[in-house]
Amino acid sequence: MQLRRFLRGCEVAAFSADQAHEVGSLLAKAEMSDVVDAHVTLTAAQRGSAVLTSDYSDITRLASHLPTPIQVQPIASLFHVIQKNRDAPCRSLEGAITSSLTIVGG
Repeated sequence: MQLRRFLRGCEVAAFSADQAHEVGSLLAKAEMSDVVDAHVTLTAAQRGSAVLTSDYSDITRLASHLPTPIQVQPIASLFHVIQKNRDAPCRSLEGAITSSLTIVGG
């Protein structure tokens, strides 16, 4: 499946200047430096969503520093979701997609 087709109908979460301090704080707590992973983790927490990711260990590590836990699933789960929702997978997975194929699902 082409990523362009997969993204059709998805909401891509922007990184606002207001989130920079939250992202920086989370990265400091986790002793990490990946801004995209931290943004995805915070977006999931703010929306009460789960994360499907190819970067499971990093997202899980970041999530362990949140006040409210989030569900994190490895990317293998993504293929199951796509198969279940072949016609419009993103309509049931509102969220953010990053270059590491991280999806925040609502």
